[in-house]
Amino acid sequence: MTLQRQDKALPMGHIVVLLLAATLLALTAAAAAFGQDYPTEAEIENMLLPRARMNRGIGGVVSDEPSVTLRIHFRRNSAELTPAAKPPLDNLGLALQQEKLRGYIFKIEGHTCDLGSEAYNRALSLERAKAVRDYLVRNFSLSGSQLEVDGFGERHPAVPNTDEAARKKNRRVVIKNTLRGFDPLKAGSSVVTARIKCLRNRQEEVVLKGDTLTSSDLFSVEFITRESMYLYVFHVESDGKMTRIYPNDYFSSQGNPVAPNRVYRIPEERKWLQLDENKGVEHIVLLADAHALDDPEAVCRQVMPASAPRPGGMKIVEIPTGEETRGIMGIRKELRYERKSLFVWKSYFIHQ
Repeated sequence: MTLQRQDKALPMGHIVVLLLAATLLALTAAAAAFGQDYPTEAEIENMLLPRARMNRGIGGVVSDEPSVTLRIHFRRNSAELTPAAKPPLDNLGLALQQEKLRGYIFKIEGHTCDLGSEAYNRALSLERAKAVRDYLVRNFSLSGSQLEVDGFGERHPAVPNTDEAARKKNRRVVIKNTLRGFDPLKAGSSVVTARIKCLRNRQEEVVLKGDTLTSSDLFSVEFITRESMYLYVFHVESDGKMTRIYPNDYFSSQGNPVAPNRVYRIPEERKWLQLDENKGVEHIVLLADAHALDDPEAVCRQVMPASAPRPGGMKIVEIPTGEETRGIMGIRKELRYERKSLFVWKSYFIHQ
């Protein structure tokens, strides 16, 4: 069992760091060839940035509120998101987390076509807007108080509802930058937010708690804090073996303490992690404290199950003295041991 780069191997676990500079360029070109029907993270960020005020003219009135329109896939006559909704929403969440947009309040507007009654469509569009908000709050470093919702039903069609192709365009979600200020600290955002991402089928996706990864999937871990802190990140394999992946010069040139309001990635950009053929439930554990921990490995062992976890029979350890909050990867637990400032974040995925 080895921890490898492409050019050398180290006896440190089952994770392989792949240097993907040329590969990612090829994948990017391939993705472009497939023709995504949704904007990238960078495009969304650019569309939502404040623009100079424009007055009424020959072309009409240009709204002062920057906006982006997304076709989000829901189950028929439902506010339940489909798997196809995940990539565009992940791009949206990533964009809203960027420093240039973190200080604004956004409105999520749901719109439908004209099939069904007006009252039904308005209620459905509102529930769909709420579903988008809930997904963003659950999986990204965003507060519900930063995301307003509204449902307009069929009242503001993008094009006349003349046929199914037109109706398809009207079933949409619009995200607007209200240009009103938002302070994440006053909103009570968690001190630390983290997530796992994977590269699968030429697409980057956010890995939710309990998702499945295969040995062909590449992944990374990202985190951001709102205070300067000491961070320790561990990968715990299904057989109980534990590898500290941050701070670790092999994975990242960054160390402790970490700077606030900055996204850290493990490994660094243009690199990914890959699991070997050892199957089971794999955990990512993040420890954060205002001061350096004397023995972070011992703390990590304390928050993990006593026996090696296995698919199906594994149970997540619940600590009754903690406080649960929602974040990028779902539930975070702030566990209080001898030091009340200790913050613990755990998530897991199924390696098949």
